[in-house]
Amino acid sequence: MLVERWILGHLRHEYFTNWEAAHTAVSALLQRLNARPFQKLPGSRASLWQEERPILRPLPRVAYEEAEWRFATVHRDYHIEIDHRYYSVPYRLVGARVDVRVTASLVECFHDHVRVASHPRLTRDVFHTIREHMPPAHRAMTLDWNAAYFQRRAADIGPETARLISTILARAVIPEQVFRRCQGILQLAQTVPPETWQTAATRAVETGALSYRAVKAFCATGPTASGDRPHPESHANLRGPDYFQGTPETTPDV
Repeated sequence: MLVERWILGHLRHEYFTNWEAAHTAVSALLQRLNARPFQKLPGSRASLWQEERPILRPLPRVAYEEAEWRFATVHRDYHIEIDHRYYSVPYRLVGARVDVRVTASLVECFHDHVRVASHPRLTRDVFHTIREHMPPAHRAMTLDWNAAYFQRRAADIGPETARLISTILARAVIPEQVFRRCQGILQLAQTVPPETWQTAATRAVETGALSYRAVKAFCATGPTASGDRPHPESHANLRGPDYFQGTPETTPDV
């Protein structure tokens, strides 16, 4: 405010026809103002700037962002949940409580005051997994995993299995996040009778229950679960449509 009032006060009677002339006049007055001695302190703005200049550091390359601190517990799949999105941390921290610094563009995880993970904040995807955070067994196991790999294995088992795996992959926001589920389902297929498995795979697709637990439950019910049992064509308690039209099939005893 002081600079604005002082400079505009000196220029209140001046008229400029172009920006260059105005800029020259303002620059000259600014140098005069910075050279004026302080009223209650030694030196001036210009001398203070020269004293502090050697210890000043350059501005950060990344603009400052407001941050929010939260707490999170590392899930068994070595991910934490922030706003319904999942971010990986080193697997050794499963079960641990971590501090999470959340900004508009970044999610950082700290354990014992040491940063252990940094992720771009997700807006569309659901998972962000860093390979180095995975256990060694998971890294080795997932080297060759991709959608084509699971579709090929499913096709070798049968068309119902191929349809089930393709449906799971198609509905996944990130296919990589359902690879482990596909692996579990394909292993399950090897442990149940073919007829039971075919029925379970078909039912899973038709009902949209595509989780490993749902498919396993369908296997437990067997091929004669409700919806698959044949309905009896005749029964002592079944009267048939003619009965309700006033012409029962048999005359009841009086």
